Amino acid sequence: MWLVATDSAGARGGDRLAARDEATAVLGEVLSWRLTEPEWEQVASAVAEVAAAIEALNADELWRTTEELQLHGALRVTTRLGAKPPKLPAPKALRERVAELVESLARSADGECAGGRHDG
Repeated sequence: MWLVATDSAGARGGDRLAARDEATAVLGEVLSWRLTEPEWEQVASAVAEVAAAIEALNADELWRTTEELQLHGALRVTTRLGAKPPKLPAPKALRERVAELVESLARSADGECAGGRHDG
């Protein structure tokens, strides 16, 4: 379980909780983004890195990958002239993967609260 295990960097429970909460928030934001197809491909890669950090139970890596993911949703200024590619909602496969990750993080939080180990 994400919060019970000690990560390889030795992060304390509060650090893991904060990393989990931030990842959950950013993953939730992803579903509201409207990006071009190439941008969604980059987001999918970043989501895969977040998933790997979750699976590795590594809070430091989760912080890093979450920050990188969040940068993909930042407002970008396009200066090129000509036709702009259409902005699209997240592809179905990515929406499903994000939902799985959010659910996984929520289950770990629920387990912590049920066990009386929740910080907040």
